[in-house]
Amino acid sequence: MQIFNKCIIRKLNNNRYNIILILVISSVLSCMAIVIYDQFFNPWLKFYNDKKAEAYAVAEREVLFSDRFNHLFKSSVPTDFVYAAEVSRKAVVFIKASYQNPDAAENNLLNANSGSGVIISNDGYIVTNHHVIKDGFRVEVTLNDNRVYQAKLIGADPSTDLALIKLNPIIWIFWFLAIRILFS
Repeated sequence: MQIFNKCIIRKLNNNRYNIILILVISSVLSCMAIVIYDQFFNPWLKFYNDKKAEAYAVAEREVLFSDRFNHLFKSSVPTDFVYAAEVSRKAVVFIKASYQNPDAAENNLLNANSGSGVIISNDGYIVTNHHVIKDGFRVEVTLNDNRVYQAKLIGADPSTDLALIKLNPIIWIFWFLAIRILFS
């Protein structure tokens, strides 16, 4: 009797494993059939892929050139460029770098590069472009109020076209103190 019970239990266990195996295989095959249908035979997906580029172009034109979406892009605070220019103009300077042309060395003629720069710190550091001060042996900085000061090159990076110069320290300290007194 015990041998008979063991055989029945073994058959039942084998049947359970077989049923579980059949369920797993059928689930995998069903998922594969759904994926294959969606990728190759679904007419809606085919239509969507064919019209996707056209739909993106129409949506982009609608967003960029339609007045319907203007309220989404407006700032909550009105932009006052006059005020921004007025505040920042004091930090913008004119820079002239004198250099001697090697071809005209016998004539002692000087050439000059010029450009703009921005004062970035209270102790006279100015950021400008490298091509403005390149080869310059004398760098002059003209401030917003037309005062002219000498500056020296601190560092330059030709690959990014950036240069850092510094105003003459003694003159710069007096100028900074005068500005502080005037605006305080």
